[in-house]
Amino acid sequence: MVKDRYQNKPESGMALLMVVLVLAALTAIGTPFLVSMRLQEAGSAKSLATHKARLAAKSARDHAVSHLFDTHHSRERDFWSPGQAAGDLVDDLSDLEVVFPDSLTTESLDGSASRSMTMRGSGDRILDARVTDEQGKVNINTAMPNLVGNLLAGSHLSDNITFDQELEVLPLDDTSMFPADDDPDTIDGVVVILNPIFFTTEAVSYTGKTEKGLTGVFRGQYLSGTWEHQKGWPVFDLRGYKTFLHRLANLSDGEIASFRTPLGIRQIADWSVVPYFLQTLA
Repeated sequence: MVKDRYQNKPESGMALLMVVLVLAALTAIGTPFLVSMRLQEAGSAKSLATHKARLAAKSARDHAVSHLFDTHHSRERDFWSPGQAAGDLVDDLSDLEVVFPDSLTTESLDGSASRSMTMRGSGDRILDARVTDEQGKVNINTAMPNLVGNLLAGSHLSDNITFDQELEVLPLDDTSMFPADDDPDTIDGVVVILNPIFFTTEAVSYTGKTEKGLTGVFRGQYLSGTWEHQKGWPVFDLRGYKTFLHRLANLSDGEIASFRTPLGIRQIADWSVVPYFLQTLA
């Protein structure tokens, strides 16, 4: 009788169904919150690690700057005492080498115990810094012609030269940088003599060299004309001069040319330097 009474009521299973629906609704509502909490926890851990890494990198930078500051001649002079050797005026590569300690002990600001962190080896945080001399880099888009030319081959005149002097040897202080193939029948290269006062130049080709100068020279190459030159004036590879003039090659089009990549320096072979020398003579 009891069984038949419950079976005959249509609402006998509604309570259980409502409980299941409420649990499903709570699950649907709580799951996004749970996922969001997990994501926020992971994001907080990542943010904390990023912040620690940024501070560690800043510490490495400050340590390197402090080391470089101490290698300055003025600082070395401050630490100098009578009887010790004076510091060098010029820094060498050893002065650019930054040494980090194997471990670092931190001091807490809130009075808690200090921590020792490994800076080198297998620790959780490794500090390192590489120092480069930015002044030792050459921007070929802004460098002067003698600077670029000296990187290829450069020297100075060891004697005066008149504008009408017939030369067999171009006298130089040093010829070790200039290329030569020991074949007197071939042109080994072309150099320019720069007048640092009026900025006039003369192109000179050569077919050989000795310790005292370039041999087999021919003055006034590329219609540059012959000029009077004084002892000590710079002599360097013509390619360095063309590198400097390249920015002006398309100036008639209203643009200052530039090398976008280091390999772009090959563009100097696309134009002749003759028109520039002709304008100089005019």
